[in-house]
Amino acid sequence: MGNLKIFLHGVAFLGHNFEWMLSDTSEEIVPTDYQGLTKSFRHGKIYCSSITARLVNLKLGIPWAMLPVLSLNQKINISGIYITCLDANHCLGSIMILFEPPNGKAVLHTADFRNSEEMASMSLWNACPINTLILDTTHCNPQERKGYSWRSRVSFVERFTAAKLRLLECLGFSEEDMQWFTSNDQKSQIHVVPMWTLAIFKRLKHSSSQRRFSLVVAFFPTGWSVGKGKKKSPGRRWQQGTIRRYEVPYSEHSNFSELRDFVKLVSPENITKCK
Repeated sequence: MGNLKIFLHGVAFLGHNFEWMLSDTSEEIVPTDYQGLTKSFRHGKIYCSSITARLVNLKLGIPWAMLPVLSLNQKINISGIYITCLDANHCLGSIMILFEPPNGKAVLHTADFRNSEEMASMSLWNACPINTLILDTTHCNPQERKGYSWRSRVSFVERFTAAKLRLLECLGFSEEDMQWFTSNDQKSQIHVVPMWTLAIFKRLKHSSSQRRFSLVVAFFPTGWSVGKGKKKSPGRRWQQGTIRRYEVPYSEHSNFSELRDFVKLVSPENITKCK
């Protein structure tokens, strides 16, 4: 995970772990994760993307007054420091943050991210030289190979609950898109389920027997289906009786070559890894 603890021009920007914060702090908060964050949090404003703000309000009960929304690709001034948020191509709502302090030494914090063609086309890199790059090095290993990023996590096994529909509403889907989703498991053959449901065949068998499906096909996204000593392939297939599970190459982090390309693109003077 990409902890965010940056001190610029006398201002502290913090994120990811809120458990250690003292009651008298007044830092600016940009969350990259929610560990330790509860509805009683009153230590500063939480700047975040619109999707993250909706999720934090819905799931944690943080008041909207404490959730200033940051628009992508728009520069704003927070406590004398210019900040620009960029799409991190990670989980929905995730952002990279460009800090431009008065001394001109810009800092780019990727947090968890995956490099993309869209990032390479940004004119920002020429307009703002990066002094320090704080980089997500989750898969910074030349021996590591991963497949393409698959966005959908789909399985024919469990119901789509009303709670999940509320989460989808936070992601900004249009009314037209929302018509494709239902919380009635009898009306759809495609069901989105937690990862742990797909990991063990025993759970899949239980779901299958409960709902009397004649065939269950599960797609299990994983960043570890290909790697050193393994041939690249669309994914492995496992089968037990009428249950089939496919391991689909998937990752929301950059692999080594993608990290190398991103560093070449940004050309920072200094690089440090996310803590």
